[in-house]
Amino acid sequence: MVSSDKSSVLDTCVVLNLAASGAFEEIVTTWHRPVAVSESASRSEALYTLAPGLEPGQREKVPLGLSQFVASGAIMELSGESDVELMTRIGLQQIMDPGEAYVAALAIHRGHSVITDDRAARNLLQSEHPGLPLFTTLDMIRHWGEARCVASKELREVFWKMRQGANFVPSRKLPHWDWWRAVTGG
Repeated sequence: MVSSDKSSVLDTCVVLNLAASGAFEEIVTTWHRPVAVSESASRSEALYTLAPGLEPGQREKVPLGLSQFVASGAIMELSGESDVELMTRIGLQQIMDPGEAYVAALAIHRGHSVITDDRAARNLLQSEHPGLPLFTTLDMIRHWGEARCVASKELREVFWKMRQGANFVPSRKLPHWDWWRAVTGG
């Protein structure tokens, strides 16, 4: 991790994508900023990925416990919400998913970046908050792959696990989609 007090805040879908990858801790600790999740995501018992390999309707739910990653220092938990963050979240929830709105409000007011794959959230944040750094799951995976010299075969396996466990298939409009397609055969 870098020594910076400004974090990259993961939305819940990115948390699930990375958890399904089988390399969550390695990916988040390789990222160029500290990585954080909201307190609600960190403590949620409803978060799970799907066990790979079985038929789609028969996959077992694998509970996701982020507390081990918070305890190890791999990720930080952002707790509390100021009145201004609450008001921003409420406003954003009118036009985007509540989870993305919560993460965005924390990032906007605390000076963090946002990691989300949600196109509507990204478009809105780019237009309304142009100085807010935005990243995606693919940004994180590519950064990890290049920083750790991860072999293409391992990257393909990570993307396969993410597809099986979190239904991850990136939008063609996301940065690095061409790279993902080249790695996975698309």
